Amino acid sequence: MNIPESLEKAYKATKTKQVELAAGINVTKSYVSAIETGVKTAPIGFIVKCSLFFKMKVSEFIALGEE
Repeated sequence: MNIPESLEKAYKATKTKQVELAAGINVTKSYVSAIETGVKTAPIGFIVKCSLFFKMKVSEFIALGEE
C-alpha cells in the first residue's frame, strides 16, 4: 500500500493541489506533506477521508498506489 503514490495520482487525475486536499479533509498542509514524504504513516481515517474527497472507493484510492 503506497499512499503517497495514491495521492500523487489522485492529484493529477483531479487537478487538485495538496492545499485543497488539506482544507477539504480538515488537516494541515504539513500533515499531508508528512504522509506524502513518508515521515508519517497514513492512518485509516486519513485514507477514508482522502477517498471521500476524491470521490472514489477506499479500494480504488489504495489501488492507485499499487499500479
